[in-house]
Amino acid sequence: MQLTKEKLTYLLFLYDYKDKGYTITRIAQEMNISKSTISRVLNTFYQEGLLLEKGKGKLSCQGCQMAKRYKYDINKLSKWLQDSADFNEEQAYQEALLLVLTLSDETRRKLVTNTSKEKLFKLIANVKEISGDMLSVNLDDGEYSFAFTVYKKDRVGISMANEVFYHPGVLEIKQGYGQLILKPKEVEHVSLSGKMVLKGKLESLKYEIENQFISSHFIRGNFVIPISKLRFFYSKEERMLQASIKIIVKVDVGIIHIPENEVILTIIFK
Repeated sequence: MQLTKEKLTYLLFLYDYKDKGYTITRIAQEMNISKSTISRVLNTFYQEGLLLEKGKGKLSCQGCQMAKRYKYDINKLSKWLQDSADFNEEQAYQEALLLVLTLSDETRRKLVTNTSKEKLFKLIANVKEISGDMLSVNLDDGEYSFAFTVYKKDRVGISMANEVFYHPGVLEIKQGYGQLILKPKEVEHVSLSGKMVLKGKLESLKYEIENQFISSHFIRGNFVIPISKLRFFYSKEERMLQASIKIIVKVDVGIIHIPENEVILTIIFK
């Protein structure tokens, strides 16, 4: 379905008034359009799986999720346009409505998360560091990519453990709680004889909190580290937050057992 401004407006209306149980006649009256127009739109929505029943304005789970996602993005972009481009509320909303239809899903997601980061950096403009908790509560819910490097324990050079993860990582913010998500990848090791290539993976990860190492949760194929106890140092000139944490990684490569290795995980958020 080609989502136009009109169709998106209808979808958002159905979502906003999903608990009202409006008839087609009432929907047409509220939106100041003809019954035949709204009937055609509802038929299209039903064919796309956005409605529960044909000819009725009750959104399906798919329809609700789609509308909720668009509504969130529009509201965020509308607020950003008001703050950055001096639009009034109605102008900003209409521009945001058009913007979400123009951008790809990936570009729209990046733009929405960037508006949240802009708000954060304005808030902390005059501070040198913030806690992970403060970072979490001042970022909107969502997923934010971050760069990271794994250094040797003595910080002289990059550790081989840097290669056991996919880059970049993801900072997930959900209801004021933040966590780093690191996705492990398969690694290769050439045997001493050079005749065999052994493949392995990261078996475990521990992170240091208050002088104690805690085993990371392994969730949906990813290692997770909460950021609540981290300290993020802010560089206003580079508009960059940086934090470091000691981790212990254990990698098994084929029949070769590699001892646990303590390293430094440094993340950059900008």
